[in-house]
Amino acid sequence: MRHAPLRGGLKRAPLFLSLLLAAAMTQGKILITGGVLHEKTANPGDVYKAFITVKNDGTKPEKVRIYQESRSRSNHTWIEIKPKNFTLPAGRSTLIECTVTVPQDPDLRGTYYSAVVIEAVAGQRKGINVVYAYGCGVVTNIQGGTVKIEIKEVTIKDKNILVEVWNPGETVIDLELYAELFDQKGQLAAVLDGVKHRLYPLQGSEYSLEIGPDLDGKYTAKILFYGRGLIWGKQLELSF
Repeated sequence: MRHAPLRGGLKRAPLFLSLLLAAAMTQGKILITGGVLHEKTANPGDVYKAFITVKNDGTKPEKVRIYQESRSRSNHTWIEIKPKNFTLPAGRSTLIECTVTVPQDPDLRGTYYSAVVIEAVAGQRKGINVVYAYGCGVVTNIQGGTVKIEIKEVTIKDKNILVEVWNPGETVIDLELYAELFDQKGQLAAVLDGVKHRLYPLQGSEYSLEIGPDLDGKYTAKILFYGRGLIWGKQLELSF
């Protein structure tokens, strides 16, 4: 029996991912009309550019402010952004130029990342300025770096298997989650399909798999994550 792919998936998105999601979800007069993820494989000492296209889809000029958000393993100090503050006329677009200068450091390896945030004032509501922001990721991958994940905890809630995962390594991983459930006779009872999510270094997330209404009782579960040609797993007994 194969159940439907998980719905909801990543439940507690880290700040970096939340900013990228905001670029797709936020509605306003200022739009990002290109990709929101700018990823590059580079070497120490390399210099490269990423361009973010910003458009004013409204009928009035908009004031725009650019700043950065960063977490651990950040590349934000490598990035020079031009321009940082400007007024964008109605119906016009402009390019934000991000020049990334990778330090000449032989010890650099793995993934370094940060978010470039494009912020604009949407107007006033009850005398309060309403500000909205889009986040664009700038990710630098350098050869090498450890690839690891840790399955921290597995719980059951409302017919969902919740899996807490942590990336203690140095490299971003696109993880795909599956679970195989075996009944008390050792027969395969169900395969719960997952979807792929991205997990950055030194960040954790909670994934969920929907069990389905037709499964009850005790099962041996094999929780499996696939990414970068590797498999991580955990076996445990579950009752629902």
